[in-house]
Amino acid sequence: WSPNGDPGSAGGGAIQLNITGTLGLNGSISANGISDIPGHGGCGAGGSIWLTVGTLQGSGSISANGGTGQYNCVGGSGGGGRVAIYYTNAPGVSFADQVFALGGGPSVCPAREWGGAGTIYFQQASQPGNLLVENGGLSGGVTPVTIPQTCRWLTVLSNAVVNVSTAGATLTGLHVGTNAVLSGDSTLEITVQGDAEIDAGGAISLDGKGFPLGSNKGPGAAPDFSGYAGGGSYGGQGGAGWSGAPVGASYGSVLQPSDLGSAGGAGNGAPGSAGGGALRLTVTGMLLINGALSVNGGSGTPDYGGCGSGGSIWVNTGTLQGSGSISANGGTGRADCDGGAGGGGRIALYYNDASFNCATQAVARGGGPFNCPSRLWGGAGTVYFRGAADPVGTLLIDNGGNVGAQTPITSPEAFNLTISGGATASASRGLTVTTLLVATNSTLTDLPGDPSLDVLVLGSAVLDPGSRMSVDACGYPVGANRGPGTAPVNADWGGGAGYGGPGGHGWGGTAGGIVYGSATQPIDLGSAGGISGGDIGTPGGGAIRFSVAGALLHSGTISANGGSNPPRSGGCGSGGSIWLTTAFLSGGGLISAAGGTGLSDCDGGSGGGGRIAIYSGYLSGFDIATQVSAPSGGPPNCPTLLGGTGTVYTAALASMPALGVISSTPNGGAPRPWADCIDLVFNMAVDPTSFTAQDVTVTTPLGLLPPGLLTLTNLGGTGWRISFPTQTANGSYQYTVGPVITNLFGTRMNDAYVGGFTVNQNAAANRIACNAQNSTAQLSIQSAAGFNYQLVSSGDLVNWQAVSPVTPGDDSVLVWSVSTTNAPQAFFRIQITDAP
Repeated sequence: WSPNGDPGSAGGGAIQLNITGTLGLNGSISANGISDIPGHGGCGAGGSIWLTVGTLQGSGSISANGGTGQYNCVGGSGGGGRVAIYYTNAPGVSFADQVFALGGGPSVCPAREWGGAGTIYFQQASQPGNLLVENGGLSGGVTPVTIPQTCRWLTVLSNAVVNVSTAGATLTGLHVGTNAVLSGDSTLEITVQGDAEIDAGGAISLDGKGFPLGSNKGPGAAPDFSGYAGGGSYGGQGGAGWSGAPVGASYGSVLQPSDLGSAGGAGNGAPGSAGGGALRLTVTGMLLINGALSVNGGSGTPDYGGCGSGGSIWVNTGTLQGSGSISANGGTGRADCDGGAGGGGRIALYYNDASFNCATQAVARGGGPFNCPSRLWGGAGTVYFRGAADPVGTLLIDNGGNVGAQTPITSPEAFNLTISGGATASASRGLTVTTLLVATNSTLTDLPGDPSLDVLVLGSAVLDPGSRMSVDACGYPVGANRGPGTAPVNADWGGGAGYGGPGGHGWGGTAGGIVYGSATQPIDLGSAGGISGGDIGTPGGGAIRFSVAGALLHSGTISANGGSNPPRSGGCGSGGSIWLTTAFLSGGGLISAAGGTGLSDCDGGSGGGGRIAIYSGYLSGFDIATQVSAPSGGPPNCPTLLGGTGTVYTAALASMPALGVISSTPNGGAPRPWADCIDLVFNMAVDPTSFTAQDVTVTTPLGLLPPGLLTLTNLGGTGWRISFPTQTANGSYQYTVGPVITNLFGTRMNDAYVGGFTVNQNAAANRIACNAQNSTAQLSIQSAAGFNYQLVSSGDLVNWQAVSPVTPGDDSVLVWSVSTTNAPQAFFRIQITDAP
């Protein structure tokens, strides 16, 4: 029916035949919808045909096609119907060529006028069934499918678009043909106990099928914004909108990606686009991809909205082959550079053997568009791949040659890491990898808010020309704690900060900051420049610990420079720290911990140089004198404002200090009335093969913990965690570490490290205070950051119910009010849990 009053046509009828003997099919069996309706009416859908036969033979046809509309493309065509054939024998019958459930539509009309394909199911005796969906080579509507439990083969052909309505399916075989698409609602998990094939032009796609799902836009969704909104984040962070909108946080697993991509932010009320969906594909035989697997974020948002991030693809297969592609790219914004683009998603590929080139055919890039500034580009996602025979996997972070937002990474296990294509990877706490390659125009830096970059490479490392390992201006900020070398606050021009060298004077003679820290083991942050007349100085340089057990071919830049160009009267930050240890150092790259450079009109003082220490077993063509520097900042035309030069220390590996623990922190520093871990930081990288639970003893008030209850985890770089079952007994605990532990180059600890802590279940910080006034009781507790708090109550001390929502701790006193008017007697407690 149409709004003009023109009637639509009837759909096909329903046929059911039960034949115990032979059905000789040389004519046709049809339940087609009616076609060629005059006026504006729509065409009828195909009907249903259900055959149960002993033997099916002949050259005839079976059809439940949708009705075809007029060639003037007014009314829509009908969708295909359903055919099911159960048989014992079918000699010479080709189900793909003789059985049809096509959507209707004349070929001259747009795809939207075409009906979607129907379904064809055929099953021989007690064998697994086969589900065929094909649309005769012309694209039309979507075919929703619930895969029957008896179905073991799924074939999607000839421009059919199938949407599987159930999240999971187990098949014996899967075939997606040219120009056909297999999709799902948001999450699609398929197990194929045999082979799967995606032909050229075909796809399994969940593009734009991730968050938003109702009001939940995902953990990496960009906040809604009054101007141009940011893009969604997942593996990589979303791009900022044109007006600098905030973006969401990265999340999810590198090794087992299963999350949906997050949505872009809404800008000025215009919605962002959805993230990509989540695809998990397990194929016991061969997975042949000549088409595409894709979970890309939504693109082309309304004027102010941000784009969605890429989703997740997790593949396990026997053999991975083909010339196709696998993608989890962020959504691309508008060409007029409004909302931010989406960050890349996550891909993990596991296989027994592969001719598929995972490094070039699998991509998780941030979105564009190409002609917009880099701040609008999304950050690269993650692509992890590992063959069964590979000793470790490979993590690839590549942004296709486009500089965009950051890609935060951790190392849940050691892997080969490649950062390329303009990507900017940032490491939190520490990073341990097997090999490292930072390619041209790509960067490895610290995570915002974490000023130290601690990288341990168990094998070799390569920094290509044009690559950067940088913590420039990442040291002490210009807040309350500006560092031990900051310059005094002054009403005139601020002095520069000191570290390895003193800070430069301000123009009016304001003193610069002092020298501090170790020249041989530099680990301190550079200090911030002085404040003057309300103008803040710039931050100091951060701290890099870079340990390479094998050879380092360094042709790029390693830098921890102080911040330059402060506001008019502020001073510059000092250079930071670089501590490099490697067995073999070569290449023409630069290493710098320079102080920040001031303004050319000679106002605030420049920063002092930082500190660099290099321990190497062998130098080959690397010139310390010309390639390594820790100078003061400028500007050169203001000599009285220059800071002092920092320090550069070089030594052979044999002169390195003994391995030792420089800090230990129970519970990772979180205040708790119990203990379940101890975090250690060594003064240099530990050989992981030399450090086992046998090297640790933990003595509790109840006795010694057996080594079998201790678990050691490398937190990345020089950090380690000793985990054990939760200990709640009040009293003193003592632990020893070593001394039979060595660094990467065989130097062991001189002495065992001894530490301790106390558990007090009755600590005042964990007591509930109660203050009753009139008809209200107020319950309060001192909270701690890193924990969630929730008030619960019970009438019998057995069944507890929530009284309040979960409240994150923030080191303040949390207060709950409970009415006592006509209230029954109840018990209350505050439930404390770790924040996720």
